Amino acid sequence: FLNPGAWPARNLLAQRYPSPLKIAVVGAGVGGLSVAVALRLQGHKVELYERPDHGRGGSALVNLGPNSNGLIRRWGLCAETFGGSEMLSLAELGAAGDERRCKDFSVLNKRWQHPWHLVPRARLSERLREIATAEDGLGIPVTVCATVGAVSLDSVAGCLAFRPETPATFDVIIGADGIHSETREAIGQGNTHRLGSGGLAFDFTIPRDVVLNDPTTRPLLDRHHTVTTWHGDDGLRVDMYNLGGDEALYFTLVCLDAESLSEGNKLESFDPVLELLRGFDPAVKQLVRKVHPAQLKAQPLLGMEKLPSWVNGKLALLGDAAHPFPSFHGQGTAQAIEDSAALATLYEKIRYDRAHQLQDAEQNGAGADAMDAAPAFRRMPISFGACPGPRQDGFGNPYGSHAERTFLKASIMFKTSRTYLQSFLPTPSFRFRSPATIAYASILVTTVGNMSWLGGRGYTHFGVYLHDVEYGRRDGTAVYGTYLPAMFENLADPIISGRDELGMNKVYCDIDVDNKTDSYSARLSWRGAEFLNIRLDDLSSVPPESLKEMPADAAAQDYGLLTYKYVPATGEPGKADVEYACVIPHAEEARVAQQTVRSLAWAHQPKVTFEEGDWESLPTLHHISSALAAMPIYGFVFSKVEEGVGVADMSSCRRIE
Repeated sequence: FLNPGAWPARNLLAQRYPSPLKIAVVGAGVGGLSVAVALRLQGHKVELYERPDHGRGGSALVNLGPNSNGLIRRWGLCAETFGGSEMLSLAELGAAGDERRCKDFSVLNKRWQHPWHLVPRARLSERLREIATAEDGLGIPVTVCATVGAVSLDSVAGCLAFRPETPATFDVIIGADGIHSETREAIGQGNTHRLGSGGLAFDFTIPRDVVLNDPTTRPLLDRHHTVTTWHGDDGLRVDMYNLGGDEALYFTLVCLDAESLSEGNKLESFDPVLELLRGFDPAVKQLVRKVHPAQLKAQPLLGMEKLPSWVNGKLALLGDAAHPFPSFHGQGTAQAIEDSAALATLYEKIRYDRAHQLQDAEQNGAGADAMDAAPAFRRMPISFGACPGPRQDGFGNPYGSHAERTFLKASIMFKTSRTYLQSFLPTPSFRFRSPATIAYASILVTTVGNMSWLGGRGYTHFGVYLHDVEYGRRDGTAVYGTYLPAMFENLADPIISGRDELGMNKVYCDIDVDNKTDSYSARLSWRGAEFLNIRLDDLSSVPPESLKEMPADAAAQDYGLLTYKYVPATGEPGKADVEYACVIPHAEEARVAQQTVRSLAWAHQPKVTFEEGDWESLPTLHHISSALAAMPIYGFVFSKVEEGVGVADMSSCRRIE
């Protein structure tokens, strides 16, 4: 993150109700620790209850896919700093070692904004506990309580006790106590009992040097940062995790038909396991012989019927307590991390419908007069006839040449999160064309001058532009373009006309621009409260190297600029009088005014600082400023300053359907 302040985001709920929620988390595995960390960062008071008699569940490794890995990185944890290894390939072999499939993830991983890591469970738990309980850092340190006895829980009253202790009352109780959950019984609906599949999973580790020193097993280490799987009959499989620099190799043996093995007991000898592996590669059997029998403790593969709900009263379940995954491969743990982030967000945020923040709808009607015949736009106040604007004069006639209009434009393109930007898209009909979690966006500050419709004066506007977006029509076709979720302008006239005539999402703010020979800066504020500062220093004629990294789809010329017009119905909250998508085709705008660039300068190290402010300093803009401040910036593609002539008037704007 180039703007780490994007997480956590303060919001209206936290400002109106500064007292934190009192939350109990039952279970101190990775899921329980994760939700404790996430809730702490949101400012809540958390008590974490762990059971010393409950052993670790799941495999020795946690499979951190891009989603879950991205979440812990937001909490300040980078898996590569405590034993995590990037997963670069997956090799699937037959039992005898014949290769069936090898998947290279090194290229595929570049599509995602966060890496795919395999990390030792114990180290992840240790780091999560450190963040949860640290005296310094954001939020209130989590209190960890060791418990004994059975759980007594009243989900309606929010009462929790571990017999024979006195019950304590909480605003929220979170059951994160895994597949063997006791809190699940308080859900009170559905079949909450776990079901055995008859299968078992073993996980064990072997020191790397032990494998290297044996000629039979040494070739197994040729694949680095790889998960290798040997598939046998009847679902029998062996997984080897080679994490590269780690001192140990991690293994999982899965047996779906394990009647010959003693569930949950440590084996006295290797004979039952070796008998299962009789048809496997000799190197695999040699590996198993290197493990002490006491290490091979079987864990049953348990499942559960789908619960109709994970919530009852003040109780919510997460992770395997709610939706158990097979213990091998560590996928359930990654899902528990995602559950934790979702719960923390739900308990802290109130999301408002962005579309309801527009101005009151213009009123249609009034008596007809001679002005009704004029081929001109009519905007409020309609009592005075046709209204002049950027595209027509007071008589409805278009303005003359646009070639004399001047512009000064600063453009900054950057990499960001597609999953975050999706919240800016107004309806499901808008979507990003690429499934990659990295997306591209731009911010533009443009000062226009010599505008005939303003008597030769000008103004400045700032916009956020989301690239590679398409709008899906009802007939199945799509319009490819760049979506504009918000535009700030420092003059009321273009804001009113742009909203009414074009359906553009325009709002007012002060914009101060300082353009010099070798630098450019822009400052956005509302009555002195700054919420964006842009600096482009050391401007030169040499483009940055990062420009070469821009993918073709981000650089391609799309069809046009996409907007979404929404006018709320008066006196009917939540209902729209007008609601539809619009497009401004680039080719048609170019015919109105051909843009000529007279000077171009590049900046190599742009500085972009968003400030979210609060509802007191930015009472009418905080819903926008806080969303922009939380937008992650992963790197800049380019930043430039252009000056020239030729400013189009967007007269080609039209409804898409």
